[in-house]
Amino acid sequence: MVTPKSPWAQPEPALGNLLAQRRLTRGHRAGRMAANDEGLASAGGTCHGWKRELAPSSHTTLGCLTITMTTRRPTPTHLLRQAIEVARVLEAAGSTKVLRKPLQVAGYGFLVRSRRIAQALMRLGDRSAYESRILLRSMLEIQINYAWIRLRDSHSRAIRFHKFWPIERLRLLEKAGTIFRPPDYDQRRQALEAERRKVRHLFRFRDKKGKMQWAQSWAAVSSVEARLAEVLRKEKPETQPDLFMYGMFISFSSATHGSPNSLAEVLRVDGGRLRPAEQPEARPKVHRTGAFILLAWIIEAFAEDARLRRQCRADIRRVSVSLEELVQKARQKARAACTRRPREL
Repeated sequence: MVTPKSPWAQPEPALGNLLAQRRLTRGHRAGRMAANDEGLASAGGTCHGWKRELAPSSHTTLGCLTITMTTRRPTPTHLLRQAIEVARVLEAAGSTKVLRKPLQVAGYGFLVRSRRIAQALMRLGDRSAYESRILLRSMLEIQINYAWIRLRDSHSRAIRFHKFWPIERLRLLEKAGTIFRPPDYDQRRQALEAERRKVRHLFRFRDKKGKMQWAQSWAAVSSVEARLAEVLRKEKPETQPDLFMYGMFISFSSATHGSPNSLAEVLRVDGGRLRPAEQPEARPKVHRTGAFILLAWIIEAFAEDARLRRQCRADIRRVSVSLEELVQKARQKARAACTRRPREL
């Protein structure tokens, strides 16, 4: 596909002379020139500053003028919006292919769910940042499950993940049976039991007492903590698994389930009286950064599993570069903190 030339790439001589004769202020020049996203994109950046292809300070020539464009550091909102856009690109590309392998189907579902959760998290804004923990917990569990499925035996694990749905729905029906009329409940239960019989070879087993039982989970490792530990052990087999991510998962679960700790976090004492805390989160934008990191991982994993990396190379690279810059920044802060500690002591 031929990329159309930018209107700023090769300006007409008359336009260049006209602009050279005018003494444009910096604000006027930015307002007139930075408004054209296509023009700045051809020079390597955008007026919003979050598609970071330019160096921190870059120069471009427009006729007889040399313009200095300085890109701003992308905000968590910009990063997450970027990942959401790339996820949509991958969804569209995946829709044009026939995804037959169970791992590909699972990855596509994980991608769509994570993108939708990220969009919902964006809509909450800073005032509801504490409630973003609920959404971020879902994204984190999706990432852990996807990573565990891809760890080994990915084909059989993905099949079990897909085929478990009739068992899960039947349990939900049995627990919420009182909301249905008896004829409707019996009809639904019989239909689900018929579907469950089709997967008995996957989830039916004999316990220690010799009784036949249905599996309680789609995964052989039933807890999220254990699945995460296996993933971390595979990544760094020589070290003890760092369960920092699981600690975050537990923290987010507190907000999800309305634990006593979650109530304490949204209240404050003012003059001996209880009042609602206007902003329980010390860093309300940090959840968007976390959502960006998780969605970026899902994008990379699905692109590899669905063999879409070459087709969507440019879009995936945008997210990869932003993620690498974020990681490098975090490492620099960690090193700076380590060097300051001896002086403080």
